[in-house]
Amino acid sequence: MHVAWSFLPVCALATGCVAGSVDLEGRDGGPALPGIGESARYACIELDEDFLRFVNQQAGERHEREAIIRSHCDWDVQLTSMTLDSDSGGFSMEGYASPPTTLRARDTYTLTVVYVGSDTWPEESGSVQFAFDDQAQAHLRLTMRGDVVAPRIELDRTLLEFGDVVYESTDGPGSPSFCASELAYLRVKNVGYGLLHVGTVVPPSPFEVEYIEVGGTIQQRGPFVLERNQRAEVAFRYTPTAYGEQRDVLRLLHDAPEGVSEVNLAGRGIDASPIVETFHQGTEVAVDILWAIDSSGSMEEEQARLVANLGQFVDYAEGLGADYQMAVIEAQELESGAGVFRTCAPHPPVVGASYLDNDARNEAFSCMVEVGTMGFATETAAGATRIALERAQSDDQTSSNPNAGFLRPHADLAIVAISDEDDQSLLPDDVLLDAMFAAKDFDRSRVRFHAIAGPLPMGCPFANRALRYSQMVDATGGMFFGICADDWSPLLTSLGLDVFRPRSRFGLKHHADELTLDVRVDGAFVPRDAFDGYAYDPDGRWITFSERRIPPPGSEITVTYVPHCPR
Repeated sequence: MHVAWSFLPVCALATGCVAGSVDLEGRDGGPALPGIGESARYACIELDEDFLRFVNQQAGERHEREAIIRSHCDWDVQLTSMTLDSDSGGFSMEGYASPPTTLRARDTYTLTVVYVGSDTWPEESGSVQFAFDDQAQAHLRLTMRGDVVAPRIELDRTLLEFGDVVYESTDGPGSPSFCASELAYLRVKNVGYGLLHVGTVVPPSPFEVEYIEVGGTIQQRGPFVLERNQRAEVAFRYTPTAYGEQRDVLRLLHDAPEGVSEVNLAGRGIDASPIVETFHQGTEVAVDILWAIDSSGSMEEEQARLVANLGQFVDYAEGLGADYQMAVIEAQELESGAGVFRTCAPHPPVVGASYLDNDARNEAFSCMVEVGTMGFATETAAGATRIALERAQSDDQTSSNPNAGFLRPHADLAIVAISDEDDQSLLPDDVLLDAMFAAKDFDRSRVRFHAIAGPLPMGCPFANRALRYSQMVDATGGMFFGICADDWSPLLTSLGLDVFRPRSRFGLKHHADELTLDVRVDGAFVPRDAFDGYAYDPDGRWITFSERRIPPPGSEITVTYVPHCPR
């Protein structure tokens, strides 16, 4: 809103106003006052306060603050305009005389700024600009800010799509399928002031809530409460109850001004007819690598080994001409800066193959991985990775987000966890793995989790066994290395061999009837043979090629099969 006024004489309302004239020619024969239009003429005019803050006000209530213009001049100055700007009209002014008028020498001018906040505009900004002597540019500026104590809800999407899911049921249409979709996520955030209360989340059938995560705590359905800037993640799953497209609307009830937010839900039940999935082996190796490193007090020697031998890993990538970039986080999900990429000035937080020269890259990597030993004793690399990937997928892809630009559409994702303790993340493994797969649109072929940790079954002299890390490695086809090795050179070389090689595993969208599988590379049939062909893992839905049969760069892989629902 933009408003301008015309004024009455100042003396009508200003306090301390003295009638009469001022010697405009100066006193005691001194120099004359500055000429009309000269900045010195009104530089002696000041605001007692140039910023008025209205904090945590209730919506609809009226609040007032005085703004005082004070003249330190020995001459009169003409106030020619006063202009109010207000985002939504929450600010207004009262108790003033309208310009053009004269501000007398050594006098004050008082006006009242009024703020009335609104639920629909909880953060209001405004300003008043004062111009003197017909100058186009304002000499004084009063800035106002008002905040309403009211929650405000923000959803990261208004449509959840679950894709195609096989419909198989012994009880016929109307009953749930034996198959269900991958998880789909809705993130709810309180971007207002005051607590946001969200009611029980009950989506219509055949969609259902798998879990709700708030502050690292898992609950079922709700209700839940979010503080300012706090986020909740609601995970949904679709289990078809019929063939064909199924759509509905989730109504999310809350105490933000709107009262209810709607999210569209869509999925499709398909029959068990043959389908074809197509994969492409890249012409070059492209991979985004995230290191999650334990920063607890017992990790000093292990970090030193990593720094001393990281060159083996980087040199292998350089030798292949791989298109790679790397970032580092602490293996800690509990602190406020969890998941934020480390930065070693003057280097950026994400450093890749195109950054400066080899020496600069090695210098940056060596600095980034030295996370120190002052972190918590509770190691949570997988949980911190989940948060880091969320930050990388944020709508904020500017320089204010250190994780921006890390996840490239054409690149695979490799995660390397390094810890002398097993993972103690708050969320269960399937939720953590889903977050990793979601970073690549649930193309599980493009995500591998690796670990350097305490080996099974008993650990090693300086590290406890890492069962959770081992299970995540197995679930993604990654590599596991014992952390107690004295020489990390062969370890990091082997890791490089795996990270920077063409893909050998491809994840199917559905469970396959194994007798119907037909796998081809560039049209050539590949036998089901673990030593000279491919193997199929029905639990993970993986097609894994043997070393001799890894599809070459630029090749096309097609898998034809009849989907089915495991009993």
